[in-house]
Amino acid sequence: MYGESPSIITMLLPVLVWPVLVALPIGILLWFWRPRWQPLAVSAGVMMGIAGLHSSFSLMPRQALDWLFWMSLLPLLALLLRRLQPLVQTLAAIIMMAVVALSLWKRMPLQEVLSWLVLAGGLTLLLQLGWQKVAGQRWVELGLFMSGSLLAVSTALGGSVLVGQLIGALTAVLTSLCFIPILRGQRPQLSGDMTAVVVTFLCVLGAYAHLFVEVPALAITASLIMPLLAASQLRRPGVAVVVLAVGIAIVAWQVWPQEMAY
Repeated sequence: MYGESPSIITMLLPVLVWPVLVALPIGILLWFWRPRWQPLAVSAGVMMGIAGLHSSFSLMPRQALDWLFWMSLLPLLALLLRRLQPLVQTLAAIIMMAVVALSLWKRMPLQEVLSWLVLAGGLTLLLQLGWQKVAGQRWVELGLFMSGSLLAVSTALGGSVLVGQLIGALTAVLTSLCFIPILRGQRPQLSGDMTAVVVTFLCVLGAYAHLFVEVPALAITASLIMPLLAASQLRRPGVAVVVLAVGIAIVAWQVWPQEMAY
């Protein structure tokens, strides 16, 4: 009489299970064999998330998410230029945004497109430099986890559960990869290269959420910046908690459904 609703397990498989099952073995293998290329696990996890969540996915790009699938290799290729890493990752993010949103750019004035890409690129560079500065500090990965979680929730509440799930898949992948060093008795952490690639993906997915789902720019900016500021204050836990709480409040204020506020 009633259609069956998807089970919790069915909903979680493409978000938490398949991307992690793809990324984690690759991450472990490369951590022992070729640590420099361990960020491949991040790209592979994102690609698995896109293939699993996008119902009309096609290897021959037809839609924005199809292009994002192939563009997910670009942050990995950017690692070849190690000395200019923040700048090159920013350039990779701009190219990804430009290609993925090509269908939208065609309907916008060129000046508006260029202005948008410059602003998005500036924010990406700021985040790359910020995370590079705090890299190596104990538990700094919690900031990346919170950034991904806030971005996923704000996108899901802002209008697209699918894109929110994709950001959730990225967050699950980075969390699982964080624990690989435990295999050698080290504390959980992400390498600097993996952090750079994760930040690139967070910025691109945030841009996607704003352009295609119309999630408020302030909510996305707060999701990306406030966890970084909190991570920079981990030696002062009280300050870090307050900064993160402010970020959560901004996101909630921007995307919380109006009908649920009363």
